[in-house]
Amino acid sequence: MTERRVILSGSTFEEEIGYARAVVDGERVYVSGTTGFDYATMTIPDGVVEQAEQCLRNIEAALAEAGCTFADVVRVRYLLPDRDDFEPCWPVLRRAFGEVRPAATMLVWGATAWLVRQPLFAFHRVVIDGPLKRANPAHLQAALREEVKGTFFTMRLDDARSSLQRVPWVRRVALRRQWPDRLEVEVSEYEPLARWNDTALIDTEGDVFSADYDGELPQFTGPEGTAAEVTAQYRAFVAALAPTGRAVNAIRRSPRGGWQLVAAGSPPLTIELGRADPGERLARFVAYYRQTLDPLSRGGARIDYADLRYRNGFAARVSGGSDRSSRKASRG
Repeated sequence: MTERRVILSGSTFEEEIGYARAVVDGERVYVSGTTGFDYATMTIPDGVVEQAEQCLRNIEAALAEAGCTFADVVRVRYLLPDRDDFEPCWPVLRRAFGEVRPAATMLVWGATAWLVRQPLFAFHRVVIDGPLKRANPAHLQAALREEVKGTFFTMRLDDARSSLQRVPWVRRVALRRQWPDRLEVEVSEYEPLARWNDTALIDTEGDVFSADYDGELPQFTGPEGTAAEVTAQYRAFVAALAPTGRAVNAIRRSPRGGWQLVAAGSPPLTIELGRADPGERLARFVAYYRQTLDPLSRGGARIDYADLRYRNGFAARVSGGSDRSSRKASRG
């Protein structure tokens, strides 16, 4: 009688049903049908390609324990419930078997499709992870009820994820299947930074989204597609203005690339920066602010506009105080 040895992966199915991941019988190794289940995390990846990769990792581990590699494989069978899933997996299979070229058969097996759709594999627990500050839990639950269709193996996570990300304030959704019947939903929310044009909001990463918000936010205005650029300039302008003690209430990028910002104060100060080197112009303005406009403001003058589009200085509209005339403050 030849030597016989079993190789176990730790799957609960092996114990409950009574089989091994692989069996070594003399010089032959027989590997059981293997899925893309990750036994370390007790989860299964979202996509069919990722599942194929995990499936091969499971097989490779069993072969290694048997003292073999993919180079020793002479026969493979691929069983899929949907034939359209096969072609996307070809590069994965080629990496494993491209050199050895084992005999192969692909089967679209109706029994497999039937089995994985049975109530035995249905989700019975759906858990939403992470505290929600703004997203409405009722809206998330409604979306989940609508989209959590199928079983542990057949649910299309991309469809469910897309539906959940349409819920206001939801930025990203991570879905994770936890064996045997648990779906974990991790939600990250948008963090509002500013209002964008007429109706939208911008988050702290410069992405535009739509949601209802009653709080105070600076106003950003710009052509479509410039939200990230405006957000980056906003951060630079806030840092540059910090020595003046003024916050940025609004920022505008014109279609031609010109910049204008409104600094907080009484009254607010509109600052024209133009198109060329807005950061350098603002830094120059701040450097001379305490010697020029700040004393006038403390003296009771009203300063509501500054034009920085000069090569060597800036112009400001000043009224009230001890001198009612407009002044032009220049370097030097």
